[in-house]
Amino acid sequence: MWKPEHQKNVKNQARCLLNKATNATLEKFTKEFNQCIRKCNKEQLTEMAQIFVNKAVNEPMYCPLYAKILKNQIDSNEQSFKKVLINHLYKSIKKIPLETGEKSKGIVIFIAELCKNQIVEKEISQRCCRFLVQSIDEEHIMAGVELMKLTGKLLNEEETEFLDECFEQMGSVKPFCSKRTRFLIDDLFEMRMNCWMTQYELKEATNQVHNLLNMVPAASKELQNILSFNLHLEGEKLEQVVETFIKYAVLWPLSCSFFVKLFRAKVTRELCSSSSQQSPFRNFLLTRTQKLFQEKMIIDEAKQIVIDEEIDPEKRKKLIVNEKEKFKRRRLGVVVLIGHLYLYNMVDSKIIITCIRDLLSSIISKKCNGKREPLIKDFIDDDSVMLGLKLIEIVGRKLDEWCPKVLNDWMHTQD
Repeated sequence: MWKPEHQKNVKNQARCLLNKATNATLEKFTKEFNQCIRKCNKEQLTEMAQIFVNKAVNEPMYCPLYAKILKNQIDSNEQSFKKVLINHLYKSIKKIPLETGEKSKGIVIFIAELCKNQIVEKEISQRCCRFLVQSIDEEHIMAGVELMKLTGKLLNEEETEFLDECFEQMGSVKPFCSKRTRFLIDDLFEMRMNCWMTQYELKEATNQVHNLLNMVPAASKELQNILSFNLHLEGEKLEQVVETFIKYAVLWPLSCSFFVKLFRAKVTRELCSSSSQQSPFRNFLLTRTQKLFQEKMIIDEAKQIVIDEEIDPEKRKKLIVNEKEKFKRRRLGVVVLIGHLYLYNMVDSKIIITCIRDLLSSIISKKCNGKREPLIKDFIDDDSVMLGLKLIEIVGRKLDEWCPKVLNDWMHTQD
C-alpha cells in the first residue's frame, strides 16, 4: 500500500524512539515521543498504538518503563492515543489463546503496570480479570491468575466482593484444569491469604522478625509460633501477645514494615476462617496502638517514684532526660507503626487524617473573622510537628491518591 512519506517517517521515528527508551532518558524521551504523537492523525494514532503495545508485550521487562511514558501524557491528542491503545490492548486479551506463552504474559504484565500507574481505571483491570477467569479456555484462566497476582493487592483495597466472585469462579473450575493450572490457582489462593505476598516475600518478612525476636531473650516461643500462624490464642493471652508484638515493632521502627506484613497476613487468615468476619488480633492491635498514640504521660508513676527517691541531683536530672528520650523514641515508633498499618489497609484514611491533624495542630492557625490568626512560636510543639511530617512522608503518596483535598488544604494553610 502506498503511504505518504511523512506518515512513514512518523512510524519509523516512533519505533526508533522506543528502541532508545531507558529510565535514564525517560524525561527527554517522553517529550520527543509526545511530539511525535501530536503530529499524528486518527489513522496514524491507531498504528502508533499497535507499535507501542507490540513493543510492550514482546518486551515485558520494560513494561514499567512504557507505563511511565503513558502516565506523562496530558495533551488532548495524547489522551486520544491512550484510549486507542487501551482498546487495542483489550482486543489483544481476547487473542491470548492464539499467542505464545511469553507474549500472553507480556499482555498481562502491561495491563497490570497500566493499572498500578492509574493509567487505566480499576474497572478495566476488573473487566479483564473477569473475562479471563470466566473463560473455558485454560490459557485464559492462567493469564487471569497472573493478572490477579499482579493487581490483587490494589483491587483488594476496595473491590473485595469482585475478588470473592473471581475466587469462587476459579475454585469451581479448578478440578477440571491441568495440574499446572491447579498449582497456579492454589498459589494465588495462598497469596491472598498472605496479604498478597509471595511465598518468598512472606518468608523474608518472617525471617526478619524472627531474627529481631531472637535478639531478645524475653521473646517467647508463643510469639515465634504465632508468626508461623501455628498458635490460636484468645482473650487475655492474645492481648498479651499483641502487646509484646507492638512493643518490639515500636522499639524497631525501621522494621515496622516487616511486622505489619505479618500482622496483615494473620488478620487475613482470621477473617477467612471466621464466619463472623471478625479478627480479634486486629481489634486488640488497633485498640492498643490508639492508646499509645494518645499517651501524653512522659514518665509513668513507677519511674517517677524512682526519680523522686534519687538524692543526687545530677543522677535525677539524667534519669529525667533518659525517660524523655525514651518517650520520644516510643512516639516515633508508634507513628511509623500507624503509617505502615495504613499502607497495608489495616486503618482507614479518616484515622490517618485525625492523627496528622493532631500532630500538626500547633502549626495549623485558626480562623477568626475570616482571617487566619498568626502562629505563636512559643506554642509550637516541635516534636509533634516532626512526627506529623514523618507520618505524611510515610503515607503521603497513598493519601494523595485517595484524599488529595486533605493535603492540599493543609499545604494552603502554610502559604
